[in-house]
Amino acid sequence: MAITPVTVTFKLVDFLGFVPDIRRTKVLLDTNVDAGFLVDTTTGGSFRITDANVTIDSTGLASFTVLPSGATGLNPSAYQVRVRIDAANPVTRKRETIDLGWYTITAAADLKDLVATQYVPPTYLSTVTAELDAIRDDAQAAETGAVAARVGAEAARDAAVDISGIATPDALVETLVKNTGGAGPLTSAALQASTDARVADPTSPANQTIQGISLVNALVYGG
Repeated sequence: MAITPVTVTFKLVDFLGFVPDIRRTKVLLDTNVDAGFLVDTTTGGSFRITDANVTIDSTGLASFTVLPSGATGLNPSAYQVRVRIDAANPVTRKRETIDLGWYTITAAADLKDLVATQYVPPTYLSTVTAELDAIRDDAQAAETGAVAARVGAEAARDAAVDISGIATPDALVETLVKNTGGAGPLTSAALQASTDARVADPTSPANQTIQGISLVNALVYGG
């Protein structure tokens, strides 16, 4: 049977001492687990603790959901969570940040009823640590791939040449050749290849012109 998640709730005012502007308030979660990944070995599924786990309603009541530390089949079998509240004080108009924890959450609770403890490393089940590492590595690889795709798209955008408003073919070629990005070198290479092909063709005007110049030189200079 899958491990049942538990929910922790709390009123922001209980910890801040003032009622914050909810629109400018963030609640962030941190764990002592690498990348926040937990594994439910009873099902082979995974659970990730991130800031996305947090919800805040219009009254300032916040909540987040985790898997209970110490649950049968959980890897790591024991872990901790830390909560950070980042809010704007309506009186001082300054942002205030409060760190709460570390907490070992074993059941649903109100955060103010939990006792903070010192940080301790998580307790892993060695037989399934490789499984947890694989899940983490896959997630990080996917994130790296997404970043690389974005960087590539931005580079392509930066290298693009605006050819709108160019009236003549000659002006278009001149604009492309002057571009220092991908368009410039590619256009120059294409022009050179086209020129070489025309010169090599004995029936082309370019080739015949070169042959004519060579003949004149021979007659004038006796070459």
